[in-house]
Amino acid sequence: MVEAAAAVLTGPTQEDLAAAPTLHDWAFAISGIGNLCLDATGVTGHPHLPEDEAVFTSALVFLDPARGLARTSSRWYRLGKHRENEGRFRPEMADVQAFLNAQLVLLDAARPAFEGR
Repeated sequence: MVEAAAAVLTGPTQEDLAAAPTLHDWAFAISGIGNLCLDATGVTGHPHLPEDEAVFTSALVFLDPARGLARTSSRWYRLGKHRENEGRFRPEMADVQAFLNAQLVLLDAARPAFEGR
């Protein structure tokens, strides 16, 4: 997560963007261990998953729907269409952004503890 936060703070490179898979019809989800993730009905361009396979991402670190970008603990993604969450978990986009911004500050502050490992 600390490395992913550092990638967000420096911004994606052209190579990152060129290699970024696209998440289609995505929504917010919570993993079994409590991480905020993205759930998509399909992904294209992923290096390890078949085209159009449904995916549940690793922990979300950054989200910019206006630019169509997301960063998880493992990689950058391009964002296709957003779908509204169903059921009880229906976070507001502004609340997700506030959470991710606070998480980014904490991860950046923790970076010195993990450097050199």
